[in-house]
Amino acid sequence: MPGSLFPYGASTQEETICYNSNTYRALLDFKYQMFDGGFMIPEFGCLYIKNVKFYQLVNPNVNKNVDIIDAACYDLTEVHGLHIKSKEDKDLESCTKNKFETIIGFEQANSNDNGENSSLNLGSIGCGAFQKDIKTITELWENILSSPLNETLKTKQHRAFEEIWLRSGKMIN
Repeated sequence: MPGSLFPYGASTQEETICYNSNTYRALLDFKYQMFDGGFMIPEFGCLYIKNVKFYQLVNPNVNKNVDIIDAACYDLTEVHGLHIKSKEDKDLESCTKNKFETIIGFEQANSNDNGENSSLNLGSIGCGAFQKDIKTITELWENILSSPLNETLKTKQHRAFEEIWLRSGKMIN
């Protein structure tokens, strides 16, 4: 479902983004204009939403435009997610790594000005309701961003971005 449980008042990362921006409207546009009323993000695919407007409640005249990449994470609770895996699946980490590489690739391919002046704001995808371990997710992001962007030149992924932030509502030990 676009925006996850946003229409029902939930407050995980995706819903919080929807509350403070026009992201939900963009997700509905994908659902009804691109997917003919259905909505499914492929296991290793993403939705790239350009120029999402974030609002400041204390000063409604101050807005910030950003691009958002929406990806479906694995549901380790095996209850209600789009892509379900158990915590015991042997390929869970490699599949999650593939998802993250797709997210980074989407950003690199779609950022303005060759990625110059780009900030990458990563989320702790799946660490809320779907019970992923925040330390594992953080280590996967770090591994991907430290790996070569270009094998021949040995350039690092993180050099494609001016700033990289990892946002989480949980503490990382």
